[in-house]
Amino acid sequence: MHILLIEDSPFDAELITEQLKEEWPDCRVTQVQTQVELERVLTGDAPLNAVLADYSLPQFDGLEALRIVRRQQPDVPFIFVSGAIGEDRAIESQKLGATDYVLKSRLDRLGLAVRRALGEAQERHERRRAQHFLKQSEERFRLLVENVRDHAIVQLDARGNVAGWNKGAERMLGYTEDEILGKHFACFYAAEDRNSGLPQEQLKLARDMGHAENDNWLVRKDGGRFWASGVTTAVRDEHHRLRGFAKIMRDLTERKQLTEALRQRAEELSETDRRKDEFLAMLAHELRNPLAPILSSLELLVRCGLADPKLDSAVQTAVRQVRHMARLLDDLLDVSRITRGIITLQKKRADLKSIIQQALETSRPRLDARRHRVTVSLTPEPLMVDADVDRLEQVLVNLLNNAAKYTPSGGEVWITADREDADFSNPLARNGESRGCAVVRVRDNGIGIAPEMLPKIWDVFTQSERGLDRSEGGLGVGLTLVKRLVEMHHGSVEAASAGRNQGVEFSLRFPLAESSVTDAWGDPSIPRSNVPGCDVYEGVEVAPSPPSGGRTILLVDDNIDAARMLASLLELDGHRLHLVHHGDEALPAARRIKPDVVLLDIGLPGLNGYEVARRLRKEAWAGSLCIIAVTGYAMKDDIHRARQAGFDHHLTKPVNVDTLQSLLLGEHLSASS
Repeated sequence: MHILLIEDSPFDAELITEQLKEEWPDCRVTQVQTQVELERVLTGDAPLNAVLADYSLPQFDGLEALRIVRRQQPDVPFIFVSGAIGEDRAIESQKLGATDYVLKSRLDRLGLAVRRALGEAQERHERRRAQHFLKQSEERFRLLVENVRDHAIVQLDARGNVAGWNKGAERMLGYTEDEILGKHFACFYAAEDRNSGLPQEQLKLARDMGHAENDNWLVRKDGGRFWASGVTTAVRDEHHRLRGFAKIMRDLTERKQLTEALRQRAEELSETDRRKDEFLAMLAHELRNPLAPILSSLELLVRCGLADPKLDSAVQTAVRQVRHMARLLDDLLDVSRITRGIITLQKKRADLKSIIQQALETSRPRLDARRHRVTVSLTPEPLMVDADVDRLEQVLVNLLNNAAKYTPSGGEVWITADREDADFSNPLARNGESRGCAVVRVRDNGIGIAPEMLPKIWDVFTQSERGLDRSEGGLGVGLTLVKRLVEMHHGSVEAASAGRNQGVEFSLRFPLAESSVTDAWGDPSIPRSNVPGCDVYEGVEVAPSPPSGGRTILLVDDNIDAARMLASLLELDGHRLHLVHHGDEALPAARRIKPDVVLLDIGLPGLNGYEVARRLRKEAWAGSLCIIAVTGYAMKDDIHRARQAGFDHHLTKPVNVDTLQSLLLGEHLSASS
């Protein structure tokens, strides 16, 4: 047996091949990745028994591969083997001629699917042979009818009345030949299909097109329904005159029920996934709220000064751990955003080397804390890429933090960046040109990864068994984020390890941007805005300007602890704070004190933060008022709603006080406002 495999992942190709070899040890598997390779195999001399294809391919998608195969070899079974294919895509692919689909997470059913597809291909071949015999002569048709037992074969006259049938039809429909001869075949159909004219439509299609494939519910003599799949063929004589029809059917009720059960199960799993993602997003939001007063309290202790060095060290440690927890929540939110398809990249032209330097600065405290020696080797030439700088920095920071975490103290970490001129699939290239790629490698001499864990490290909530103490644990989402974000940049990432205590190396490849374009993003440390008109700050370190006069601030937050601690911190810098804890109290308080700034939570009792902001914007005195969201709601839709409601800025809890001070002392707030 000869199988054509359209797959760009060497690992997945190996898994699929092994699965096929278990069923057919002598089968031959030919793997291709590109359209050119596919067409070369299809036009070759070697016959194919089946085609297996991934849905997402580097140069063309699975549907295009399906169209090409159907044009050149229409009878070969075509099965999608994909990591994720929704019900809509599956239905669309089957309409275009796909035989079946198998999820990569369920390769155990691949053999069954291929065997069934081969069986169905053989059945289609038999039906075509039967049609050919029917056209030759009435006698040969009669002999065929009498000898086929596994299919129901019904002979109809030109008006659709039953003129003959075989034993298979008698067993399937329940009538004897004497009972059914002369009756219109519409009696096999359900009342609703008869009323809609379905039997006549099928005959018309067979008369006009030569044959009509039929898949619908039919009714037995005893009233029981079954799912019939077959074909109705027009039978003509040598003068092309219509003599009647031949209807060949199989009872596929069990398959229909299984397909429906699978569809319902897929819907249930999709709904479960949706609820899980919503739960993770809400969990991250709810956990941000208690972190805010904790971090504010700790920073207040730091600002006030601690005489005891041990106490000061303890507070600094607590601050670091709270911020680490906030970063974990950010990772959890990012995974939820990517899974739900609501994360977007803010791409501009940037030098990958500057992003690497920024990532090293961010990871430096963790690397220094473990006394690691870091070796950096960057090519002297620019490595210009079209990228979201913040997201690529997040990728590199995750890899550097992993190296720091899983390398014993005093270890070594290497990071290199260079240009690779080998052909690289660059979707941004024009006219098929290849501009090569930038290659970044992060390597350590740490505890490594066991070979059996390497394929699994990219799965969400999966961690290699690093040790029993879990002192350096995490959520198991960091590498999932790395892979998803790299792929969103049209890049690739690979992990290699010789085994336990042999270290690990991560290799990232990104398509290089066109070298003639020299515009750069600018300073990647400047906070970016996800929504035009509403600046978004997520824990960005911004050094505040020297105090130039306090502001009158209305702080609206139903979390009393969080409000009091944040107010105490701001009062140390000379600001005048007024606190309310209910949405309905915000507007009267604002009218009374006429603040320069309103720090406004979103999830408030009574009026929510969006409605409070909208009403404040309608106040005649509030023309220069600055409204800043201070909230745990940090999804893209939340930020968009904040902009529409009239917020000027959006801060995510727990708030970085330096970032807030930078906003309060910025030029956009004049001293007289």
